[in-house]
Amino acid sequence: MNNKATIESTSDLSVFRKIEGNRPLSEAKIKKMILSVKSGIDFFEYCPILVDSKMRVIDGQHRLEACRRLKKDVFYIQKKGVAKIEEVSTLNSANSGWSTPDFIDSYAAQGNPNYIHLKTLKASYKIGYGAISSFLSNGVLTDGGGSVTKKVRDGDFKISHMDEAVEFLNFISSVRPYFTIINTFTLRAIIKVYRVEDFSAGSFSSKLIKIKRKVPYCPSVKDALKEIETVYNFRRKERIILY
Repeated sequence: MNNKATIESTSDLSVFRKIEGNRPLSEAKIKKMILSVKSGIDFFEYCPILVDSKMRVIDGQHRLEACRRLKKDVFYIQKKGVAKIEEVSTLNSANSGWSTPDFIDSYAAQGNPNYIHLKTLKASYKIGYGAISSFLSNGVLTDGGGSVTKKVRDGDFKISHMDEAVEFLNFISSVRPYFTIINTFTLRAIIKVYRVEDFSAGSFSSKLIKIKRKVPYCPSVKDALKEIETVYNFRRKERIILY
């Protein structure tokens, strides 16, 4: 009995369906494929897309879209059974590498509230996923953040410090205009002093207004801490040590 998969083709692209939760299409990737074909490198026949028994695309959604725009037939292999999004993300991650935002988009599209909140906060506060997910999960910005990132990518991310995270993110938004840039070093420094018992967010904000200059770019956490402490002690009679 021959169970070897066969490559088929069709000009009717309407038969193909998207798997809910798959990562968004990359316009740059599609244009690159189209450019390759127009320059004489037509690889579609030798790189068929993979679909499940319901003609849902498991791997090859960019190739499908490129063929659609080029009005070309689509070559495909159909596997038995219905694919799950976990199978799609694993396959795509192995082939071309899903980024952390791809995984977040996927889990959010599946209705996971933790990932929906994560996306919303990222869009609202313009801070990287690594920092926000770490704060939402642990209440702190952990060094490296590897364990949190793995949880995010594996679908195991859970929010347990929402109120703390939102309070801190609101504070960051209020002081952002007074910093040349809030990079990772500056963010870690702010988090460090934010947790110091003698630190007052309100006092720091008012000092930022009074000094009439922006906090400069800081190439390290230590430099950022020095700048923050200098601002915090502006015109203060007794110096307060923040780090």
